[in-house]
Amino acid sequence: MELGVTAIQLLPVGAFAGAHNWGYDGVLAFAPAASYGHPDELKDLVQTAHRKGLMVLLDLACHYFGPEGNYLSVPAPEFFSGRATGLAGRSIDVTRAVGREFVIHNALYWLEEFHLDGLRLNAALLQEHAGEVDLLAALADAVREGPGKHRYCHLLLGHDQRAARYLQWDDHSVPRHYEAVWNDAAQQAMQEVLTAASAGAAATARTLDQLGVFLSRGFAAAGSDCLLPTAFVTFLQDYARIGDRALGERLHQLTPARPLGAMVATSLLAPMPPALFMGEEFAAAQPFLYFCDFNPDLVKNMAINRRKSFAHLQGFRTTRTRARIPDPMEAATFQRCQLDWNSVSQSPHADWLYFYRRLLAVRQREICPRLAGMHEEAVRYTLIGERGLSIRWTLGDDSVLTLLANYGVVPLEGLQRPAGTVLWAEPSEADPALTQGRLLPWSVVWLLRVVA
Repeated sequence: MELGVTAIQLLPVGAFAGAHNWGYDGVLAFAPAASYGHPDELKDLVQTAHRKGLMVLLDLACHYFGPEGNYLSVPAPEFFSGRATGLAGRSIDVTRAVGREFVIHNALYWLEEFHLDGLRLNAALLQEHAGEVDLLAALADAVREGPGKHRYCHLLLGHDQRAARYLQWDDHSVPRHYEAVWNDAAQQAMQEVLTAASAGAAATARTLDQLGVFLSRGFAAAGSDCLLPTAFVTFLQDYARIGDRALGERLHQLTPARPLGAMVATSLLAPMPPALFMGEEFAAAQPFLYFCDFNPDLVKNMAINRRKSFAHLQGFRTTRTRARIPDPMEAATFQRCQLDWNSVSQSPHADWLYFYRRLLAVRQREICPRLAGMHEEAVRYTLIGERGLSIRWTLGDDSVLTLLANYGVVPLEGLQRPAGTVLWAEPSEADPALTQGRLLPWSVVWLLRVVA
């Protein structure tokens, strides 16, 4: 609560083979993994979070079974689509009624039995085949008519541009099916801006244009139905972006502090709800690596194959340099990913935590109360030269929120300061510079004009 977050989202917790796993190789979709603790302990986690004013959401991945321990495929092979090959595992055949019912009842199970506050569903459940029952719509209806009748249940989707049709809201207040979708497109644009910063360069005009699009109207294509900005979850880092890197580095280990601070200020104060990856808020030193605990006979070449997959990247083109990539099967790989909470009180981790707390406090105080009633078309963005970006949102109470940002290495000159009170300037000297018509290198200024 002191950080300013409102919810915790768990990776899949269904039982899997071995002692540790990302959670996407589950084999018992109705049983929490024993290595995490007893089911009652998961219930206690949820209730403890509720007492602290936090919601708990779950990433639902029950449609996919891992490559080891899937004994359900023996008596019921027709329940699955395709055949297992190597580490690919198998997916439930959701074109069949029994497969769809399995997914729907699994969603209801976690919400009802553990009193979770919501679910994030994988976009792989989207169906495009004519004549099939729409699984995602049916699941949402079951939740709204089940546990959602007595309490609010949040339903989110993983990134997929086809997901837009599930994100319409009635009267801008009640979602018909799903509230929001994770906006990988915005993350990609922000990452490209920061990649340029790491190379000592400015982002291209194309990247800034994409960032403007994805922060203003999500990933909705031009000419398509507009969606509320709050229908897109923004994030700078997640388990996949970090874990898919050879060494599992976090952004603060790859990007200079000033550009990263500017981008954090961009993402946390935009109207779109932001998400943080564990430890991001205090620049955790621990990596997040790919780890698993399968039968060694099943994965005897896993480390070799994983290392070869990075051979095309600079820095990993020789056997010696690739040897630095951790073996997913080694217990030490998993242990390296466990956060060191003692570091939170030490610099620079304490400094980053203070930075995130102050930003989220501004968001909670000045922005969140003004979002209700916001309309889809009430947002405009423009590029400032080749390095700057301006976005203006008209919020639900008709106040105007403006972002001015320079994601380049030289100042932007000749600007006119918009009307409004400065909510945040990153760095702090960006505010007086803007008064003089200048936007400093790698700086962000947020302004709010309240309509009386």
